[in-house]
Amino acid sequence: IELDAKEGMIQEMKEEQSNDDDEFRQALLERQNVIERLKTKVQAKKDEKTKMVKQAELDKKEIRCLRNVIVELTDEKKRGDKEIVELSKKVGLATDAINERETAHCQQIEDLRSSLNESVATVAQSDLMIANMKNEISVLNEALLRNLGQYSR
Repeated sequence: IELDAKEGMIQEMKEEQSNDDDEFRQALLERQNVIERLKTKVQAKKDEKTKMVKQAELDKKEIRCLRNVIVELTDEKKRGDKEIVELSKKVGLATDAINERETAHCQQIEDLRSSLNESVATVAQSDLMIANMKNEISVLNEALLRNLGQYSR
């Protein structure tokens, strides 16, 4: 009778351990899914910021080209032609527009760099969280293996 009672208790403990193992596996899967979603979101934001920085750099090159055009127009102005006077007016307007664009793009580049730095910090934080979760998983796996070893005896 005592042996049957002990076998019943052992069977009950095995069932509880099996349930605990299933819950642990489910929690582990959920954490891994959360980690993957976080990685995907962070990478998408990082890609978006990188794309925006590249576009801003292209715009900056375009501004340089426009400045070269202004220099050429200014040289023609020195020749003193009536058409040159009209071109000079256009140069002034183009310069104002370019300066406005350049100011806006420089600010945009700085904002994007700042945002990219924040994204890099977020990635580093996510990497740290992932490393911590991996450590937790390792500790839990070791505990699970010890428990399985004890029950198998």
